[in-house]
Amino acid sequence: MDKKTFFALVVLLIMSIGSLAPTALAQSVTLVGTFPNKALVVIGNGTPRSVSVGETTAEGVRVISATTDSATIEIAGKR
Repeated sequence: MDKKTFFALVVLLIMSIGSLAPTALAQSVTLVGTFPNKALVVIGNGTPRSVSVGETTAEGVRVISATTDSATIEIAGKR
């Protein structure tokens, strides 16, 4: 293998490792409403969005259960 090919492979490897970085966890989550099987949440300073039971957001917020009265939310393994 020549030096150019080796260098190109090293660069690709470094870029691949960088893309494996974990997603950022939510810093704050506010529950603003509930529906059967959905929770309306604000993550960080974002806009309200509905998250279905079983769904996990890119920030790591997962809705475990939701009724019209309450919701159980998991963040980084903590409910």
